[in-house]
Amino acid sequence: MVAKVLVVLVYLVVAAVFVYGVADEDWAIPDALVLIGLISINVLAGAVLRWWALFLPAAAVLLAIPAGVSDAFPSAEIPIWVGVMFGGLFAIPLILAGVLANSYVRRLRAAGVQSPT
Repeated sequence: MVAKVLVVLVYLVVAAVFVYGVADEDWAIPDALVLIGLISINVLAGAVLRWWALFLPAAAVLLAIPAGVSDAFPSAEIPIWVGVMFGGLFAIPLILAGVLANSYVRRLRAAGVQSPT
């Protein structure tokens, strides 16, 4: 239970850092690091929270609504939450990959397959 709450909090913190730091203020974080972080947190959330993790991209959109239009990219003229909502289209398959990986490992454990060590 503690791990699930911790994963939700980490997901929301990563979403807040992305929305209010990277997208709004254009912090100097390398693009590859941002991409790896976003992919990792979505797969991890799916693996730990299973199907409940599908609600997290919607929570990230709600978190992004107060950010308004990006100060770093004012010519974009679309609210940040629209970009986060578009990113949710990519987050959902990553979460599903984590859910499927979790169920595959559980099925292997139930069948008695040992991990190679």
